[in-house]
Amino acid sequence: MLKDKVFIALGGNIGAVPQTFDQAIGRLRSDIKILKVSSYYRAKPAGFTQQNDFYNAAILVHYPNQPIALLDILQKTEKKFGKKFIHLNGPRSLDLDIVFWGNKTFSSSKLTIPHPRAFVRDFVLVPCAEIAPQYTPVGKTKTLAELVANIDKKNGYLINRIKRN
Repeated sequence: MLKDKVFIALGGNIGAVPQTFDQAIGRLRSDIKILKVSSYYRAKPAGFTQQNDFYNAAILVHYPNQPIALLDILQKTEKKFGKKFIHLNGPRSLDLDIVFWGNKTFSSSKLTIPHPRAFVRDFVLVPCAEIAPQYTPVGKTKTLAELVANIDKKNGYLINRIKRN
C-alpha cells in the first residue's frame, strides 16, 4: 500500500548534477524517510530547448504530514543547492517536484498533486516506474509500468539511463 508514499521527481542541468542529486538526497534523508531512489537519466529539455540536457531521477519517500509541509522542505533544499527561477522550463541546478502522493489528490495555489504535467513527461514517468512499476496513479487505470510502455517514443525526450555511483 502506498498511502503515505510520495514520489518526488528530481531534475537539473546546471553544474555537476549527478553529484548535486546525491548531495540533495543525502540532505533530504535528515527530514524525510527515503524508501527508494531511481537510476539517473539524461533527457532533452522540454519547452525551452536552447539549454543543456537535463538529468532526471525520482525518489519514493514516506511522509505522513501535509503536502505543503513537504513542499516547504523541498523548496528549502532547492534553495540550498542554488535554485533560482530564470524562466519557465529554464535551466536550474536542482528542481524537486512532488509528483504523486499515494491515493491522494491535492490542489492549492502553490501545489497540485498529481503533478499536472507528469503524464506527458516521460522523464518523470520513467524514473517513477523504475521504483514502483505496479503503482497506479490516482485517476488512472494503468500502472506506471503500463504508462511507460505506451509512451510515444518519437515524441519523447530521448531518455538515456546513466549509471549512479
